[in-house]
Amino acid sequence: MLIPELGKGGAQRSLSKLAMALSEQHEVHVLTFHSNYEQTYELPVAPQSLGQLQSSTLAKLTEWRRRLKRLKTFKQEHKIDVSISFLEGANYLNALSGKGHKTILSVRGSKQFDHKISGFSGWIRKKILIPRWFNKANKIVCVSDGIADEMAHFFKIRKDKLSVVKNFYNVKQIQADAAQKVDAQYEDVFSKTCIVFSGRLDIQKEPLGLLNAFALLKKERDVRLLMLGDGVLSESIKSKSQILGLTCGVEPNNDVVLLGYQTNPFAFISTGQLFVLSSSWEGFPNALAEAILCETPVISTDCPTGPREILEADIKGFDTIRKPLSTKKGTLMPLLNTGNSEVYALWAREMAASLDRDTSEEVGQAFKYISTFTHDRIMSQWENEIAS
Repeated sequence: MLIPELGKGGAQRSLSKLAMALSEQHEVHVLTFHSNYEQTYELPVAPQSLGQLQSSTLAKLTEWRRRLKRLKTFKQEHKIDVSISFLEGANYLNALSGKGHKTILSVRGSKQFDHKISGFSGWIRKKILIPRWFNKANKIVCVSDGIADEMAHFFKIRKDKLSVVKNFYNVKQIQADAAQKVDAQYEDVFSKTCIVFSGRLDIQKEPLGLLNAFALLKKERDVRLLMLGDGVLSESIKSKSQILGLTCGVEPNNDVVLLGYQTNPFAFISTGQLFVLSSSWEGFPNALAEAILCETPVISTDCPTGPREILEADIKGFDTIRKPLSTKKGTLMPLLNTGNSEVYALWAREMAASLDRDTSEEVGQAFKYISTFTHDRIMSQWENEIAS
């Protein structure tokens, strides 16, 4: 199994879960590009590094070639039967080092709609590298139907190489964690109605757009926004809050409470009255699925991809919705990254409506659906991908 690094992140967490599960039946090795990270998630073996972290463009290119050579050597020496890679850079290396064994690329996030893939280098990745190099792999396992459609439509990946295996969840453990009380230092946070956001504080998750919508809601009712997670936008969130007339910080009495990384986010999510996913793009967002398993009402952007599948909305195509759409499992909303004041107002109204109405039926329907994504069911699909 190959990934660039093993710090915090959805791909890293997914690799950890898959590696632990596969190690019950297979000999598993985990390789990284370098060792300059703080390992966050459990693994069945100690990870091995293929090289060093480099800073200059020339050094990165030279190191990339060395990694490819080292990866080929490792696969030959250890007689690897199947190699599974996570994230784009690792997928390139895996696809190019696949002679004599099966290569499986795990694609876990939108590439076509990823705003970080831009400029000339983004054009190279989208138009040349992904179409040519991904097609060299034996299998491309996508985390959502939307990702599989995107791979075929935009990147001309052969459909016979594509399959979909979604995430699995330990429902009992999530429920047990959700039932825990938050630490005493955070109890006062819940003295008001709380809306919960969980994710990295960066452009993908669109916390700044969410702030605009929350500020409108705050004018109508006394609510609080809890932000679980760390990221590069933390200072921007503080500045934006001040501009919007919101108090913001780590103290529990703020309008916007920055809770940072929490080892048990589920205790906060389950205690809150509403969970919001404001992302501009995803794959199959764990945060949304896990909030559902915490039995909390949810509102989500109709971002590419995942939310419309999780909430089972009857929407086709690649265009995102422009008006709120209520489903039997939650509410889908327009993207927040447009800077459109009308969209912010729509979000404020829908958040208020969700807080006011009886959501028990949609919470129950959503929980019933996501709780079918069990370890045994999803691992059976992974074993089929490995064996076929």
